[in-house]
Amino acid sequence: SLYLPSSFTPNGDKLNDYFPWDPCCVTGNNFSTFEIFIYNKWGSLVFSSKDKFNVWDGSVNNNGEIYTGNYSYIIRIIDDIGESHTITGNVIIN
Repeated sequence: SLYLPSSFTPNGDKLNDYFPWDPCCVTGNNFSTFEIFIYNKWGSLVFSSKDKFNVWDGSVNNNGEIYTGNYSYIIRIIDDIGESHTITGNVIIN
């Protein structure tokens, strides 16, 4: 299972600084495939990864510039029994 917050605050205070999660919020390490894609409000890809522990710091292409607002995500997982799951949603940077 995954815990996906609806917002986060990448301000360097070490509380809710990353999306989609802190590794403590991921239960089960048995994903045979994991992909995440994050898009800005114009539909441009700002972050992607195939590593579930590679978290997004809120910056565009990890360049350090952070813009508050609403972002969309797509997460694709193949679980430990071979079932495919696609999770979509929005996250807000405050």
